[in-house]
Amino acid sequence: MKFKSIVIHWFINAEKLKFNILDHYLHINYYIMEEIISLYISNMTKSINVVIKCKRLITILDLKELIAKKLDTYACMFRLTNGTNLEENLDALLSDLNIKNEHKLFFMNKLNVDRAVLEEWFRLDGHNWTNHTNWCTDLPLNEWYGVTINENGKTVALDLENNNITLMPSELSQLINLTNLDLCDNNLCLVPSELSQLLNLTHLDLFSNNVSFVPSELSQLTKLTYLNFTCNKLSSVPSELSQLTNLTYLSLWHNNISSLPSELSQLTNITHLNLIF
Repeated sequence: MKFKSIVIHWFINAEKLKFNILDHYLHINYYIMEEIISLYISNMTKSINVVIKCKRLITILDLKELIAKKLDTYACMFRLTNGTNLEENLDALLSDLNIKNEHKLFFMNKLNVDRAVLEEWFRLDGHNWTNHTNWCTDLPLNEWYGVTINENGKTVALDLENNNITLMPSELSQLINLTNLDLCDNNLCLVPSELSQLLNLTHLDLFSNNVSFVPSELSQLTKLTYLNFTCNKLSSVPSELSQLTNLTYLSLWHNNISSLPSELSQLTNITHLNLIF
């Protein structure tokens, strides 16, 4: 009986110790999470300097997003360093990397913008893709599945049809030489308004997706000659599409559209028009 009493007493004390250790651990982490620090961010020439206030218990990716917002750019467009590569694990916490208040970090713009954008797209959605041969390898971009480049190495066409793509990131707007974007037979739901910055785009094919909304900003794609939203979930289209006066092909059939804006009658260069709903 005495032995049993000792065992019970030891068990209770051990549980209390475990609870105290856990409570202390949680208290420390809560403090780290709530601790607001100031980080000084510069480019390598120190011609750009910004101050970022953040919590210590955020990831490197979160920090990059804060910096990108401050610099009016995208997080994938630059690398972050404090003398060592901070991007080997974007999910690493600042606290784990011992980044503290008033530390100085540097960013370097990536020289190959197209590669950076495509790598970011793959990071966000590539795990869903049916075919991603050579993506995010050191091979030239024209050897990545579905990518076509010009003589200057710039991406001019993306043909990724029937590839189980679920996301079109706004970063694609940085592929300023893109002329053809074919993403038909995928699982896209949203078209980012930032695509309106692809001013060289002539061919946009989103046949057979799940798109329910067409951003009016696409009216800025004045070089478009081919626009296909067939077999989506549209209930309307913006009247601003009437500004796409170079369109020769427009297909909107098999959607949920009940009526079209009269302004579309201004598309006088149309030679192929599919409007059966």
